[in-house]
Amino acid sequence: IGGSLIANFSNITKFGTSSYRFYTSNYGESSELSINNSYISSAGQSSADNIRGLVLNTNNVTIYNTTFKDAVDSNLELNEVNITIKNSYFLGGAATEQNIYVRKNNSILLYSNLSGAVVSDIWVQNLSTNVTFYVRSSNYTTATADTGSMLLKQWFIDAVVNDTSNVRVANATVKFTTVRSGEEINVLTNATGDITTQNVTQFIVNGSGKFYETNYTINASKRGYGEEIRNTNIT
Repeated sequence: IGGSLIANFSNITKFGTSSYRFYTSNYGESSELSINNSYISSAGQSSADNIRGLVLNTNNVTIYNTTFKDAVDSNLELNEVNITIKNSYFLGGAATEQNIYVRKNNSILLYSNLSGAVVSDIWVQNLSTNVTFYVRSSNYTTATADTGSMLLKQWFIDAVVNDTSNVRVANATVKFTTVRSGEEINVLTNATGDITTQNVTQFIVNGSGKFYETNYTINASKRGYGEEIRNTNIT
């Protein structure tokens, strides 16, 4: 109840013939869970009970550099909001239907790789509310999203603006526009001509299918300068 729990260089594996549920609960207090540099395998071995692998029933969770494999049904189930998974590996398994099973909103997968699931590497389920799962600068093979839920495959993008003399230009407007929907991102360069890192969407997976947002038109402009326009395929 409250406080922090850190699992570092841990080996979490099969727990009898039923589920292995690893969770923290807030109960009105501030709690945090971090799982770092760990190996999680065969957690939740009962297919008869339809049990997932590592089940997270609390928010404020960070998973870093951790490997998941060989669970029955799903290697990782997200039952709460705002969970961050970074630099991790999901290797599927002979009975692993999904590597990640998402049931709540606004969790993020960063710089990670998923493979080897029998049905789908990621399944975003729509329960009582619409669920959005963000996949940024990560790789997977297959994904499924229920009607009313959504997976956004995104990449980080940086930009720098120079003039014709290769001098950095401050306070220039950089605009990213997706060709498909016309959605725009506008950002100003700082004193060194750089923008803050932005997230751009490659495609969206929802209950109707996969919809690509790329290609993007990138426009750099500032009063007194010529306009620069480039087309970029985000992939």
